[in-house]
Amino acid sequence: MRYLGTAHRPVGRLRAGVTAAALVCLASTAALGQDRRETPRSVYVRELHVDPIVVSFGLDTVRLRSVVVDLMRKAGHFRPDSGAAVPALDVALTVPRAIGGGELDPRALLRIEVGRNLMEAGSARFLVWERSRTLPAYPTWRALVAAAEGQVLEALRAYLAPPRSGA
Repeated sequence: MRYLGTAHRPVGRLRAGVTAAALVCLASTAALGQDRRETPRSVYVRELHVDPIVVSFGLDTVRLRSVVVDLMRKAGHFRPDSGAAVPALDVALTVPRAIGGGELDPRALLRIEVGRNLMEAGSARFLVWERSRTLPAYPTWRALVAAAEGQVLEALRAYLAPPRSGA
């Protein structure tokens, strides 16, 4: 074995110790990511950001907000007030742009966050829940608009689903 400096610690043991520490950190991080949410929390719907091009092809943002609120209410996880301890539900449906400007094709990015307001207020360090998804490319913008509501509701159902045990 080779020794480091005057501490006389074998290099092999040092590497093994560093590797073990790294594995413990990774395992605990993975466990935190999986176990952070035990059950869905009640939320209030704070923001629905929909890209203007999607709106211009007929997405009704008022209807989308109503459908989201109804889903959360029927599941028993809707709070009409925005109290300091209540996490907010934020939904963003954006269209990627080309470097030179303009849209590429009928495609959108969906991002749902629960608890961003708590992080902004400094009362939380992590989001309660998040989901990001690139929606598939559709043949037309109208086809994307027709599918957008269902895609948003499907992602929210993942939040409302009971957590998996042992996953």
